[in-house]
Amino acid sequence: MNTFGVEEEFFLLDRETGLPAVPRGELLGLGTHRLEGEIQKEWLACQIEFATGVCQSPQDGLDQLRTFRRKLASAAQTEGLMAVGLGAVPAISTETATVTDTERYQRIAQHMPGIAAEHYLSGQHIHVGIENREDGIVAMNALRPWLPLLLAISANSPYWRAADTGFASWRTIQYRRWSVQGIPPAFKDSRDYDRRLGRVLASDVVLDSGHVGWAMRLSENQPTVEIRVADSQMRAADSVLLALLVRGLVDQAVKYPSRNREFDPEFLDIAFWQAAKHGLDGPLLNPWTSSTTSTEAFLQTLLTHIEPALRDTGDYEYVRQELEETVRRGNGARRQRQAFAQGSLSELLQLARHELEL
Repeated sequence: MNTFGVEEEFFLLDRETGLPAVPRGELLGLGTHRLEGEIQKEWLACQIEFATGVCQSPQDGLDQLRTFRRKLASAAQTEGLMAVGLGAVPAISTETATVTDTERYQRIAQHMPGIAAEHYLSGQHIHVGIENREDGIVAMNALRPWLPLLLAISANSPYWRAADTGFASWRTIQYRRWSVQGIPPAFKDSRDYDRRLGRVLASDVVLDSGHVGWAMRLSENQPTVEIRVADSQMRAADSVLLALLVRGLVDQAVKYPSRNREFDPEFLDIAFWQAAKHGLDGPLLNPWTSSTTSTEAFLQTLLTHIEPALRDTGDYEYVRQELEETVRRGNGARRQRQAFAQGSLSELLQLARHELEL
């Protein structure tokens, strides 16, 4: 059984204004708590990231994520702040964002100041263990047509500057401004991957490999495939569902390989944009049929595709039930919009604050 891990970013907001706030005191000391996982600073000073340890089961992921989230919520409350798992901050100050004071982040901010000034975005990265890099390339090629659907499921950033953007994942649209982003190309093998990545890094538009914004990549530090398509999630259960879907796709590709199909990159890019637009609340493009399909039909296609891999890990019933619940309850974008309709921005933030610990 391949293992998985989750990295997720959180915003810290002032409880009175709902605007991003820089933590101090108790929050800065969270790294000294005994946690299974790792706490890190993120791009902005108002963000914090948690990376789980190695997970084998849904319960492993839930336990680690919920333990950290509860500690984070408690520490934030002590400082008069709230912690939220949102893909974008719904309301931001007119002032330039405070970038975390590390050499690398400051160098990136100087390289693209107009983008850095308002990069109030948080994402979730999912790592799935692989035996070798060639398996990683097989998995990445197989996942390319599924990335738009994973984006639709995870969309959780419809609001920007206190208004509805018309997109379920505004974070994804904002990321399209980066120099290298979106669904990566298909690769022949790991040598081809290294060659093409090397050519990108040799240009003057990226500063290092972490600056390459492909929606998935081979991890440089761990034997994993890293999927970077998702917005940060309000609920830990949503994060774990996404991780299990990604693990199912990776396992299916490696253990039950099928002949690769060529997908036109421009069509995948359109599907990716449409998923950011609609999330789960509109038609989605099916790369295999080159036509639109309903959310429910596409999710069933995904579940059927990865059923053998999910049954191998014992995750099939868990994933099936959680997908049904997601269709019923909606993804983060839908729940944000429902809360905003009930009580504007304050109701939305209270929802996010409450769901952080679920």
